[in-house]
Amino acid sequence: TGICSAVIVFLTSLDKLKQHVQNWVKYRVTSEALKREMNLYKHGAGEYAKLKPKEQKVRFVENYENIIAKDVGNFEHNRNDNSFSNINNKEQQNDTNSDKII
Repeated sequence: TGICSAVIVFLTSLDKLKQHVQNWVKYRVTSEALKREMNLYKHGAGEYAKLKPKEQKVRFVENYENIIAKDVGNFEHNRNDNSFSNINNKEQQNDTNSDKII
């Protein structure tokens, strides 16, 4: 039974390591996407080429925020428990309940 326990611990450790590696890869992909967007904006390339400066800034912020939102969405989707969304739901319910009290 001791050997069996050691094997289970070892396999669980490998699984956790694999999860950390996958998370690191996802974060690197997001980081590279953000760098790419910054370079396109700085040099007025890609979709920024035909826009006025003010429109470029607005488009850059929108694109940057979309990349981050996509990463956060993937993170929340991959979580085992949805405690973050549960907290938000509870806060919304509390706001609704406080409106009823008044």
